[in-house]
Amino acid sequence: MKIHEIQEKIIPINSNNAESEVDNSFTRHRVRAYRIYVSLAKMSDISPYTRVIADCLDSLEEDSSETQNGDQAVAHRLINMLQGRMLEHLKTRVSSHYGLKPDALSEEFSLALIEVFSEIFGVFRKRVEEEPWLIFHIARRIVEVETSACENPQKRINQFYLSVFCKYFALQNLEIIISKLQTDSRIQSTILNARSLEEQQVPPPS
Repeated sequence: MKIHEIQEKIIPINSNNAESEVDNSFTRHRVRAYRIYVSLAKMSDISPYTRVIADCLDSLEEDSSETQNGDQAVAHRLINMLQGRMLEHLKTRVSSHYGLKPDALSEEFSLALIEVFSEIFGVFRKRVEEEPWLIFHIARRIVEVETSACENPQKRINQFYLSVFCKYFALQNLEIIISKLQTDSRIQSTILNARSLEEQQVPPPS
């Protein structure tokens, strides 16, 4: 999925609306965010979207919390990267569900995903207009979850993004997400094409 394909209008960020909880916790996040960023740079399997998110957060290390929540350019980029990462995650989950290789689904599938979820992301952008601190909070959590060591990192990542969809995108359960994917003809067509291509590539038994 190309990053420019999910870009939309810049969200106006108003630092006066930043939550005090985020302001109070920003200082202790500084050192932790830097350590996470360093560990992320050493991990080759981290999503490119997550790397850009970490880079954006790292660029704010020397800023105060008020300046951070008022940075329009960084906020706009974080929103785009968040959307890209969530769509990328959905693509990975769909591939896994249908037993496909991670790169089996075409660019057409990615574009169809963008269209299916455009309204949902629009609602989220409106929420960020009202609560500009939110995008920075979610961005930090993405980097933290995807770079922290645990016994089953993929399971933790799956649970995290499901919770993000439920909490911030008004999708209360996985069934709603799946139903949106199953009722879109373009998405189903690309899945069927990908499965057909993979079946053709399987060598016959000797």
